[in-house]
Amino acid sequence: MIHWLRLLTNPLNNFFHQPHRSKDYKKNERLQMEPLEDRSLLASHPLADAPDVDFSISDNWESGHSAELVLTNDELSTFSNWQLEFDYEQTITTLWNAEVTHLGDGRYRVTPPSWDNTLDAGESLAIGFTADGPVTEPTNFLFNGSGHSDPVVEDPGNPPDNGDEEGSPTNPNPPAAAPNTPSVSLLTHWETGGYDVSINLWSGPAAESWKLYENGELLHEEAFASTTATPQSASLQITDNTYGVFTYRVEAINAAGITSSEEVSHVVGGASVIGIEGVDTDGQALQVTI
Repeated sequence: MIHWLRLLTNPLNNFFHQPHRSKDYKKNERLQMEPLEDRSLLASHPLADAPDVDFSISDNWESGHSAELVLTNDELSTFSNWQLEFDYEQTITTLWNAEVTHLGDGRYRVTPPSWDNTLDAGESLAIGFTADGPVTEPTNFLFNGSGHSDPVVEDPGNPPDNGDEEGSPTNPNPPAAAPNTPSVSLLTHWETGGYDVSINLWSGPAAESWKLYENGELLHEEAFASTTATPQSASLQITDNTYGVFTYRVEAINAAGITSSEEVSHVVGGASVIGIEGVDTDGQALQVTI
């Protein structure tokens, strides 16, 4: 069944802080940012039989802004090959974690990311984007998707484990699969020094914990604050690296498996990224004047 549902905007006055920053800027090129707390602009449950849609502004600067759309499927159905359309007065320049098509006259269509075309029951998908111009609000939302309920398969020869003698289940909601590939982001603190290394898990099965590796060595590990659903994020502040080139990789972990991110390099203190085998010192190439 194809569901065509119009999601009406309902501005709210609830303000909350979102710790994640999507982009770093060099000190001498950094834009002057106007602090702006996230604003939830859509009602949590605008209509039945469709995912919830939340919209918030994360950053606002002189010539543009960044925002986030979060789709949360609180229905019992899984939506395949879904589409989300809306009107936006400003020009969207970049969008991540999904595909976007400009339909003209400020109308945009968002479709699933290439690696996952379904929105499972209980799953959340965070879609971030940047746009030119002043802050505005999306309007005329429209969602459609092919919804179906996943059958529950039970093995009569192996009754489910009810855990302890009192009947409480050992793991009532085991993950169906390992987490999706996490991403690594870095935020430099130009005024105070140091930088944050963050893990971001935007969609798919939730992770229970994460690990951070620096130059191939385990640097930090901890559990996520919330393990019920994605998106998930966490960060670690690095203050003792003042010079050198450092590579970072994160792992997202749940009971079904471990998924590793790509490596990201970070240059500190004006170090050189050039490597000369047999000549380099730790973390930095030797400078030779001829």
